[in-house]
Amino acid sequence: MKTRIAAVSVASSLCLVATLLFSADLSPNRTPVAGETGPLRKQVKELEVRIKALEERVKQLEAKSGPVVVVPAPGPPSPPKIWGQGECNGWSYYVIPLSGR
Repeated sequence: MKTRIAAVSVASSLCLVATLLFSADLSPNRTPVAGETGPLRKQVKELEVRIKALEERVKQLEAKSGPVVVVPAPGPPSPPKIWGQGECNGWSYYVIPLSGR
Protein backbone atom coordinates (compact mmCIF):
# COMPACT_ATOMS: atom_id res chain seq x y z
CA MET A 1 0.00 0.00 0.00
CA LYS A 2 2.84 2.37 0.88
CA THR A 3 4.54 1.63 -2.43
CA ARG A 4 1.36 2.44 -4.31
CA ILE A 5 1.03 5.81 -2.55
CA ALA A 6 4.71 6.53 -3.20
CA ALA A 7 4.36 5.63 -6.88
CA VAL A 8 1.29 7.84 -7.29
CA SER A 9 2.98 10.79 -5.58
CA VAL A 10 6.13 10.40 -7.70
CA ALA A 11 4.08 10.16 -10.91
CA SER A 12 2.00 13.21 -10.03
CA SER A 13 5.10 15.25 -9.15
CA LEU A 14 6.71 14.25 -12.46
CA CYS A 15 3.58 15.35 -14.32
CA LEU A 16 3.66 18.67 -12.47
CA VAL A 17 7.33 19.25 -13.31
CA ALA A 18 6.77 18.33 -16.97
CA THR A 19 3.78 20.69 -17.18
CA LEU A 20 5.80 23.55 -15.72
CA LEU A 21 8.69 22.96 -18.12
CA PHE A 22 6.49 22.79 -21.21
CA SER A 23 4.40 25.79 -20.19
CA ALA A 24 7.58 27.86 -19.82
CA ASP A 25 8.33 27.24 -23.52
CA LEU A 26 4.85 28.33 -24.62
CA SER A 27 4.69 31.61 -22.73
CA PRO A 28 3.11 34.39 -24.88
CA ASN A 29 5.31 37.10 -23.35
CA ARG A 30 8.43 35.92 -25.17
CA THR A 31 10.23 38.83 -26.82
CA PRO A 32 11.21 38.16 -30.44
CA VAL A 33 14.85 38.04 -31.38
CA ALA A 34 16.00 40.97 -33.51
CA GLY A 35 16.83 38.71 -36.48
CA GLU A 36 13.35 37.17 -36.53
CA THR A 37 11.34 40.33 -37.19
CA GLY A 38 13.34 41.71 -40.11
CA PRO A 39 12.37 39.13 -42.75
CA LEU A 40 8.78 39.05 -41.51
CA ARG A 41 8.43 42.83 -41.75
CA LYS A 42 9.87 42.70 -45.28
CA GLN A 43 7.38 39.99 -46.24
CA VAL A 44 4.48 42.01 -44.81
CA LYS A 45 5.53 45.08 -46.83
CA GLU A 46 5.77 42.99 -50.01
CA LEU A 47 2.31 41.54 -49.40
CA GLU A 48 0.84 44.99 -48.77
CA VAL A 49 2.27 46.22 -52.09
CA ARG A 50 0.85 43.17 -53.85
CA ILE A 51 -2.58 43.74 -52.30
CA LYS A 52 -2.61 47.36 -53.49
CA ALA A 53 -1.65 46.28 -57.01
CA LEU A 54 -4.42 43.68 -57.07
CA GLU A 55 -6.98 46.18 -55.78
CA GLU A 56 -6.03 48.57 -58.59
CA ARG A 57 -6.38 45.75 -61.11
CA VAL A 58 -9.86 44.93 -59.78
CA LYS A 59 -10.89 48.58 -60.14
CA GLN A 60 -9.66 48.64 -63.74
CA LEU A 61 -11.46 45.41 -64.62
CA GLU A 62 -14.69 46.61 -63.01
CA ALA A 63 -14.50 49.84 -64.99
CA LYS A 64 -14.00 47.93 -68.28
CA SER A 65 -16.83 45.49 -67.77
CA GLY A 66 -20.08 46.25 -69.55
CA PRO A 67 -23.60 45.76 -68.32
CA VAL A 68 -24.45 42.40 -66.86
CA VAL A 69 -26.57 40.30 -69.19
CA VAL A 70 -28.61 37.54 -67.60
CA VAL A 71 -29.54 34.76 -69.98
CA PRO A 72 -32.70 33.02 -68.85
CA ALA A 73 -32.47 29.32 -68.31
CA PRO A 74 -34.27 27.25 -70.91
CA GLY A 75 -37.50 25.65 -69.82
CA PRO A 76 -37.87 21.92 -69.36
CA PRO A 77 -37.50 20.07 -72.65
CA SER A 78 -40.76 18.87 -74.06
CA PRO A 79 -40.85 15.66 -76.08
CA PRO A 80 -41.92 15.91 -79.73
CA LYS A 81 -45.58 15.18 -80.43
CA ILE A 82 -44.70 12.10 -82.48
CA TRP A 83 -43.39 10.21 -79.47
CA GLY A 84 -45.54 7.50 -78.04
CA GLN A 85 -45.81 7.21 -74.28
CA GLY A 86 -46.93 4.29 -72.16
CA GLU A 87 -46.59 2.73 -68.77
CA CYS A 88 -45.78 -0.84 -67.75
CA ASN A 89 -45.62 -1.97 -64.10
CA GLY A 90 -45.47 1.65 -62.95
CA TRP A 91 -42.54 2.54 -65.26
CA SER A 92 -43.05 5.16 -67.95
CA TYR A 93 -41.65 4.42 -71.39
CA TYR A 94 -41.48 6.38 -74.62
CA VAL A 95 -41.52 5.18 -78.21
CA ILE A 96 -39.02 7.22 -80.16
CA PRO A 97 -39.00 6.89 -83.95
CA LEU A 98 -35.58 6.31 -85.50
CA SER A 99 -36.23 8.50 -88.53
CA GLY A 100 -37.26 12.12 -88.49
CA ARG A 101 -40.20 11.63 -90.88
